[in-house]
Amino acid sequence: MPVIAIASPKGGAGKSTTAVILGTQLAHYGAEVTLLDCGPQPRAGGAAGEHGEDAR
Repeated sequence: MPVIAIASPKGGAGKSTTAVILGTQLAHYGAEVTLLDCGPQPRAGGAAGEHGEDAR
C-alpha cells in the first residue's frame, strides 16, 4: 500500500488543502484514501466535509 506524506514545518503553507485535493482526486480515480491531519490545528477534516463526531 503506497503512503504519501505532505509535510512542512511552516504553518499556512497549504499542507491540509493539498492533502484534501490530492486525496479527493485519488478517490475519484478509484483509490482507497485515508486522510490523517496530525498538526496542532488540524483543518483537513472540515475541508473534506467532516462535520462533528457523527460524520462518516
